[in-house]
Amino acid sequence: MTKPDPDPHLADRYGAPNPVIRRVLQVGVGVLVLAFAAWVVWVVLLHGDPEVDAGIEGFEIVDPHTATAVVDVRLSEDTEATCVLRASAEDKVTVGERTFTPTDGKNEVTVRTERTATTVDLVGCTVEE
Repeated sequence: MTKPDPDPHLADRYGAPNPVIRRVLQVGVGVLVLAFAAWVVWVVLLHGDPEVDAGIEGFEIVDPHTATAVVDVRLSEDTEATCVLRASAEDKVTVGERTFTPTDGKNEVTVRTERTATTVDLVGCTVEE
């Protein structure tokens, strides 16, 4: 089956697409795609391998004013980081916080609390720049 020829009067009635505008749009979209691709490459190369990676392995509530946590930290060579632990009570109120400088590997950290904590969370670790 062959396609019928379009009505020759359609271009007169509705106007033909302007080839200059079409080319400008194609170039603009191409530039945007290249800029996005460059941004993705920059993000992957710069942030794909963090200098510090940490996770909490466990915690123990020792008494109403003390909680301990084991934090596993992986540091790049010659990197100094600062990590923050936060202890929360049953009503989700922060009852203690501890900032510490970790060593590479497992770190056992004690957090002093105002009252009995029910959980200890690793807020995060940052690298001094």
